[in-house]
Amino acid sequence: MRHLTGWLLSAMILACTRLERRAAGDRAPPPPPETAADTAPRILTPSGPADSALAWEALAAAVRRRAGEIRAVTESRSRRVTVHFRDGSSLRSVEPEPGAMRRLVKEVDPAGEILVATD
Repeated sequence: MRHLTGWLLSAMILACTRLERRAAGDRAPPPPPETAADTAPRILTPSGPADSALAWEALAAAVRRRAGEIRAVTESRSRRVTVHFRDGSSLRSVEPEPGAMRRLVKEVDPAGEILVATD
């Protein structure tokens, strides 16, 4: 069930990203054709924003500060939470008590526009 929930959230985030790009008319150019140099083995490093683990207080402060930039929040029964931002970055932490993340999201987003997925 955990994997299904994570997969579903990932699919929803990807779909939202594609819709935002289409709405903005932001289409990426097609990739250039591969050459012999492109097929050589290479070491890959992450090019996107980092995924950071924080103390709960730091995560709560970041959520309050960047509330308008949050795309989704995932939480598990083990109280692990991840906040996914529109720029692709994410922050992780552990709730001090069950339900703390939901209360924080409700505080910063009373309209309920932030997607919350529970495992």
